[in-house]
Amino acid sequence: MNKAVKIGLITLATISVMTVGVVIFKKKLSKKALPPTVQNVELTPEAKAILTEANKYVGIKEVGDNAGFSDADFEKKMKNIGWVKGRAYCAAFVRFVLLNIAKGNALQFFKTNATQHSATTFSLFKNAASKKSEYVEIISKPEPGCIILYNGHTEICESDIDGSTVNVISANSKFSDGSEGVVRRTRTPKEGIKNGNKIEEFLGFVRIKKLS
Repeated sequence: MNKAVKIGLITLATISVMTVGVVIFKKKLSKKALPPTVQNVELTPEAKAILTEANKYVGIKEVGDNAGFSDADFEKKMKNIGWVKGRAYCAAFVRFVLLNIAKGNALQFFKTNATQHSATTFSLFKNAASKKSEYVEIISKPEPGCIILYNGHTEICESDIDGSTVNVISANSKFSDGSEGVVRRTRTPKEGIKNGNKIEEFLGFVRIKKLS
């Protein structure tokens, strides 16, 4: 085997190894980008986009009483979508996620209808769904990527455990140490959420049908 052929074979082998390495690396990145409970679940493109985006911010803590966040870049971006210091941010976080990934007419729809108030957002989504909106649909059971709305809280369903209990990504919620921020936790939505002496009533599940 002459020298030129040897060099060619070595070069080809090196490129092959590098290509395989890049593919594996990309797969690892893609897998890490999704929450652990849905890495092996078949998702719609919309659900995958929502959960991938929401998962980026799990672990961020608030500073003070809704006064800011431990991540300055996240705080800046939240302010850009309309959140202001001192205001609850559960619905603002869901709005933030949707506006980050929506495009075109869908972006305009979510700018108008995904508000910073849970009950208002549900009312707008429900009204749009009743008119056969191409962007949202009210559904009877939770599913990955759907928005869960209460009278006073909004969060994102990460995975359905048994048809009634779900894993969620929830902002303005408590970590195990008592601090608050963007948290992964388990809920039984139809039971509502206990908040002090009151129950925040469950309003509904909303499927995001289209993001562009």
